[in-house]
Amino acid sequence: MDPLPPAPGPISSTSQISVGRITQAMQARFNPISGLTPELLAQQLEEYRVGGLRVAKLWDAIEERWPILKSVASKRKKSVSRLPWDVLIREEIPEEMAKQAAAQRDVLKRFYSRIRATHVLNQNERGGVALLLRQMMNAVGQRHSVHEIVWQPRKDGSLAAEFRHCPLWFFENRSGALRFLPQEGAITGNPMPATQWLVTCGDGLMEASSVAYIYRDLPLKDWMAFSEKYGIPFLHGKTTAQPGSAEWTAAEEALSEFGSDGALLTSPDVSVDALTVSVSGEATYKALIDLHDRYASILWRGGDLSTQSAGQSVGASLQSEETDTLLADDAMTLSETLNENVDLTVLRWFFGPDVEPLAYFQLQVPQRKNIDQDIKVDQFLLSRGVRLSVDDVMERYGRTPADEDDDVLGTGSAPVVPTMPGQLASEIAGTGDVLDALENESDPRLVQESLSEVAAALAGELAPLRARLEMIAAEPNFTRQMELIAELRAELPQMLKTAPGGRVQLAFSKLFGSGVVSGLTAAAA
Repeated sequence: MDPLPPAPGPISSTSQISVGRITQAMQARFNPISGLTPELLAQQLEEYRVGGLRVAKLWDAIEERWPILKSVASKRKKSVSRLPWDVLIREEIPEEMAKQAAAQRDVLKRFYSRIRATHVLNQNERGGVALLLRQMMNAVGQRHSVHEIVWQPRKDGSLAAEFRHCPLWFFENRSGALRFLPQEGAITGNPMPATQWLVTCGDGLMEASSVAYIYRDLPLKDWMAFSEKYGIPFLHGKTTAQPGSAEWTAAEEALSEFGSDGALLTSPDVSVDALTVSVSGEATYKALIDLHDRYASILWRGGDLSTQSAGQSVGASLQSEETDTLLADDAMTLSETLNENVDLTVLRWFFGPDVEPLAYFQLQVPQRKNIDQDIKVDQFLLSRGVRLSVDDVMERYGRTPADEDDDVLGTGSAPVVPTMPGQLASEIAGTGDVLDALENESDPRLVQESLSEVAAALAGELAPLRARLEMIAAEPNFTRQMELIAELRAELPQMLKTAPGGRVQLAFSKLFGSGVVSGLTAAAA
């Protein structure tokens, strides 16, 4: 067993986040997207690089307001939170520790079934393990996701806990480890004991996503301005009235009633040249916006199935594999984070500081099944004489064998009587009981004779094929030999199809009759 990490310290049932700290955060809210420019974003990212985390406010707003990012980020988070979880016992533990391992498993199962998760700025958001996992997945975007742990010892000796998710700008990272900022606007924070804070680390995709957002937002604004200015056509009115006259004024008022963004009124003596505006710019705007939408999908989901792989089964398969890889990695990251920061604390609280962890929390990632491939493998194994367990095969395909009194589809394993030529077939067909007709063929000596007849019949009917092979083997010219092999390969299906087969069929018929009644051993079969 690996050595235990140092004891993380005592647990606390008191929250470190005061009501005043939450009130300050709520009152200091503003729109971080308003007036955002590439230069301003660059400044915030530089501050983030040296440990300031105020850019997390901007990241939250971008994730909420960019539709594509909102969709793919939500899918990435929920795909993990929907996984089943369990508490497992470590492999290869000594037999004398099995009872202790079972006790640890029971303690952890009871603990995780009782936890509660919430958010300090939205305390109406409450849930259990699923919500906790979804909140921990915020680290995929912002590199860190932080929960305050408020432990709740029970009178019956059990232990529960509330995990309070905190916005990332409640912390700073100027010393290489997150520290809690007790007031809004503070520069240096307080240390965070491991037993009071759960810190999850992830990829930090929002840094790249925010850059993609700003360069998506610029062409979107230009497209909106273009549409506002040129999306509605100008009106050109003509009248014979003199400018300034009552008739001219009436024509102006009538023209304005159409509600056009722009209008022109002229007399017949005035010449106006039409000014046309090209709409080819729309394609450029749309291409830039779609490009950055695809970037977001690729960043968060490992591929863009809707645009990159549409209609391509190979591309779709690769995208699914990438998504499965991300899911497995996310599940492992969250499981290991809980093992190190929560499991160990719970076990030490119950079993003492020197306890050796024998059980652990784990998210269960289902394996994607390829039914077509499984069927092909099973068919290959059966064709090679491999015996497969019926129970195993039924379980793998998610099917249950029918009981004797169940209604069934199909005929199941109904016996098939092979076609048998000659006198033997007519004798069997003329009786009401096949076994009665075969009973006379049960002499072991006849079984051996039948086997010999099968071998002789096969040798006789395959004689032409053997002669062709001998002729090809004797050909001294290698190139000609390859040509003869190719010719034989092309003719072989027809040769086997048109083989008479009478002697072979009769020999097998006699062998079948003897075998059914006398019960040939597996070796003889």
